[in-house]
Amino acid sequence: MRTIFHRSRSWKSALHGIAVLGLWVVALLPLMASAQSVIINEFMAANQTGIDDENGDGSDWIELRNASGAAVNLAGWTLTDTAAVPAMWAFPAVNLPANGYLVVFASGKNRAVAGRELHTNFKLSSSGEYLGLFPPGSAVPASEFAPVFPQQVTDVSYGLETVGQTLSLLALRAPCQYLVPISGALGTTWTDPDFTPAGWTTGSSGLGFEITSSGFSGLIKSTPAMFSVNASCLMRFPFTVDNPDQLTNLRLRLHYDDGFVMWLNGVLVASRNAPATLTWKSTATASNPNASAIQGEDFNLSSFQGQLRPGTNVLAIQGMNQSSGGFDFLTLPVLDATQITGASNRAVYFIQPTPGQPNAIGAAQLGPVLTAVANSPAVPTDTQDLFVTARASAALSPVASVSLKYRVMFAAEVTVPMLDDGAHGDGAAGDGVYGAA
Repeated sequence: MRTIFHRSRSWKSALHGIAVLGLWVVALLPLMASAQSVIINEFMAANQTGIDDENGDGSDWIELRNASGAAVNLAGWTLTDTAAVPAMWAFPAVNLPANGYLVVFASGKNRAVAGRELHTNFKLSSSGEYLGLFPPGSAVPASEFAPVFPQQVTDVSYGLETVGQTLSLLALRAPCQYLVPISGALGTTWTDPDFTPAGWTTGSSGLGFEITSSGFSGLIKSTPAMFSVNASCLMRFPFTVDNPDQLTNLRLRLHYDDGFVMWLNGVLVASRNAPATLTWKSTATASNPNASAIQGEDFNLSSFQGQLRPGTNVLAIQGMNQSSGGFDFLTLPVLDATQITGASNRAVYFIQPTPGQPNAIGAAQLGPVLTAVANSPAVPTDTQDLFVTARASAALSPVASVSLKYRVMFAAEVTVPMLDDGAHGDGAAGDGVYGAA
């Protein structure tokens, strides 16, 4: 169970496939004291484009985590940014559930009403300062960043490193149910986790066929009767989660040809080459090259972890060919997560902040922040250059250089410099966007 008071925005996804070489700074990590079950798990001291408070302000925030198996009443607990004044701001009578999370805005607005959004009477300094959590009437912190936390970066959070292990939720040959629809009678009801797929065919992933050799044969396990019937196939992949609160870093690799729309427990999470208006017989709007389908595409679904529930969950996919007469088809999802086994006392930076959820994967040393990653054209021909661009923003040190590493299938890795000179598909020279072909 999670407790969080805010309206959330989507965080930018992590960059895949581009390695950045920059100037790195080694920070002296703060001493963490966390003898109590309630700890300061994560905070952001320079919130610009993250979550907003109830006034629409991008206030800084502090996330608490109850690491115990029992609820804790926070009445009388205090937060402070001054070690000599433990009782700087006091919590009202708010229950923090077992293994739950609570976000408090460090806005200086001083609001402490149970059941309402909480705001401390102090703000956080991005240049670094003390931050502590104290039990009622105690001068001994339950959790603290002391003597000060290090310099912070806009829209990058900081907190305790997650200790965990990889957990496979959907393996290569996971069981599934599928249907080649003959009408639109189902609408999107079939994406609901509680939907009963009566009359659907039971099989194993991946689903597909090849009339001509496409290289998919090693990935195909079940063959839906789509050819010359329908360009679309509906698929349900059930999987079990014991405790969603113990999972983080939800990630999917999807092998697909040619397009898809995907839902997690009925919530739309991703699509590729899909029409704006989806019907039961939709066709893919573009081709996904066979080589790309075999390699698969990675999706970070961590922002949708809140949709997971204890017990049976369902990843629902409508796979699409470019036409009902397409000579090949493939849909094969592989879903993993990190199962939290604890939290270390090591503090790290998080490029992907997760207020109200388990911490993502962090880094003790923070390099440049990469955003606005794109490529053009979306699907190049064999004779076209593929331009890759990314905005590289300085974090703790200036950006020294940016490099792109790529390989074609199993060939050797190639490294090329990415330049901000206006001549590599990067837009205007000196605008912070780097490009390479």
